Amino acid sequence: ELFRTAANRWLMEAFALRSYDPGRPGFITTFDGEPLPHDFLWGNAGIGLALMSLLGNEAPGWDRLLGLSVELARGDGC
Repeated sequence: ELFRTAANRWLMEAFALRSYDPGRPGFITTFDGEPLPHDFLWGNAGIGLALMSLLGNEAPGWDRLLGLSVELARGDGC
């Protein structure tokens, strides 16, 4: 339940960053007032992947590319 609450909070934070400016659709990504690059990690693609991972019940596979995937111990010696 703790993780679900945290995920929902960050989902709302992400939607608060939504840009409605026709000149710059997507999400406003800045750090200390400076715009971040529009790349995979900081841009709309990365934000979209993170948001899409909340839609399903399966763990996303793309997070392994960034070294963010956490394998849980299965307890069977493997």
